[in-house]
Amino acid sequence: MDPIQKTALTKCNLYIKKNLTNIDRILDILLKEGCLLWDERIQFGSEKSSDDKCQNLLEILVRRGGICYKTFLDSLKTTGNEHIAKEIEDALSFRKGDDKQMSESGSEDEKDKTITDLRVRIDELTLELEDKNVKLKLLRDQQRRALDDLRKQREKNSEKDLTIKSLERKNHDLEKEINKLKNTIENIQKQLRRVEEEKKKTANEQLRAIQNLERKQEATQKTCEKLCENFTAFAKDFSKNFPLQAEVKVPNQKAQAIKDIQDEVQKPSPPKSLITDRDDGDWLPVILAMLRTGEQQEHLDDLN
Repeated sequence: MDPIQKTALTKCNLYIKKNLTNIDRILDILLKEGCLLWDERIQFGSEKSSDDKCQNLLEILVRRGGICYKTFLDSLKTTGNEHIAKEIEDALSFRKGDDKQMSESGSEDEKDKTITDLRVRIDELTLELEDKNVKLKLLRDQQRRALDDLRKQREKNSEKDLTIKSLERKNHDLEKEINKLKNTIENIQKQLRRVEEEKKKTANEQLRAIQNLERKQEATQKTCEKLCENFTAFAKDFSKNFPLQAEVKVPNQKAQAIKDIQDEVQKPSPPKSLITDRDDGDWLPVILAMLRTGEQQEHLDDLN
């Protein structure tokens, strides 16, 4: 509702409550014109005091506004409450007159104040416009730099894309080389396994050969020991059965030869440990030396 209309109803509030008649008929007219709702009309019927009805009606009219003010005045005139309608209209006219006088007296001051305010506002807007222009220039510079950075970044991204593609190709080539190396390593590992197997086989064969040689060496050593024992016994028997004769005088050269032979014969036979401690190939010279000793003894006998 218009503030002037609201003020007029407020001033006439007591007058309306005191002099209003046919309130139910007024409510029906307002309901018909759409200023009241059906629920509101029923609520008015439950109220007993006319003052409460008037108060609620005025509150609804102020809240609704619009054509409700004029409809209320018309309903007052048609229900025998013309004096209340005239009182409200007079209050409204008085309020408008006061407002008009106040507006005329303060119009000049308001105009001056308005002009001053407008000038101040223009200055403020001018300064604000200048600030906006400066900010706009800065923003344009930032936009230009951002576009340059974006262009450079795109160029870098293009270079990076090329680099990535090149690296992908290199990676593909490296994967091929790695696969080849893997195959080569697998082949080498297979060859190493074969070599290890052959090595183990050869080692086993060598071990068996060494064991065979050791067995043969043991057999040969036993044979040599037996031959030495037999030869020693033979030499003892021979020395018992054929003792050496007394030394015979012969010419100097012949006597020296006989003496050398006797010294060689009288040398003790090599002990058993000397023969057994020798290697497999050293026992034969000993036997030959013993045989030569026997031949020298026979030669000495011939000389005597």
